[in-house]
Amino acid sequence: MSFYPADLARIHDEGFGDFARAAACALLERRPAPGLVVELGCGSGISSQIFARNGCDVLGIDLSAEMLAIAQRRVPVGDFRQGSIWDAELPPCTAVTAIGEVINYAADPRAGAERLPGLFERVHHALQPGGLFMFDFALPGRGGGGARVHEGQGWRVISEAIEDPASRTLERRMRIVAGEHEREEIHHLRLYEEDAARSALERAGFSCERLDRYCDFVFWPSYAAFAARKPG
Repeated sequence: MSFYPADLARIHDEGFGDFARAAACALLERRPAPGLVVELGCGSGISSQIFARNGCDVLGIDLSAEMLAIAQRRVPVGDFRQGSIWDAELPPCTAVTAIGEVINYAADPRAGAERLPGLFERVHHALQPGGLFMFDFALPGRGGGGARVHEGQGWRVISEAIEDPASRTLERRMRIVAGEHEREEIHHLRLYEEDAARSALERAGFSCERLDRYCDFVFWPSYAAFAARKPG
């Protein structure tokens, strides 16, 4: 089964957009001069639409063809491409985002802490002087808390996050009910230490602002974000 197939892509777009809207707000508060924003793991284009409406060009990259189809309908002027954050070509730009645990997801098996320095170096190289890289990620301790239920019009998602502290991985198990159809889906995430991520950013040449929220959206426990600036 593909990553974020049609049913889950629609559910995520309809029911989980507040985080992307808040992240777009946070980036626009800090963004340098207007230009290209590259969104790694752009999802259904909710933040892309906000950037486009604020005078930005948008390039969105995502593994999910279904997510990209929604994004292209939402932002017809945007450039949306299917691909992995771990090897996607990054053109010169003023900002790069990776919003919503994008760097944690292990749908691409190349994900992992050892790959972060290379990703950060590629982003730094693509950014213009003064450019911004904003991303968030799950930390060890993100799992647990029991089952959680999210509901919308004609759908329900019951999810549970199970963490393996030894391997620093998290398994998110979801039971998806949409109309008369019901199925299960499992997502795997790699969990990263905050200090290690900061060190990798600084070695790549960034100055770092640690965030505990995007505008008025306060993060959950065991969650972090950085607004990393390329000097210039």
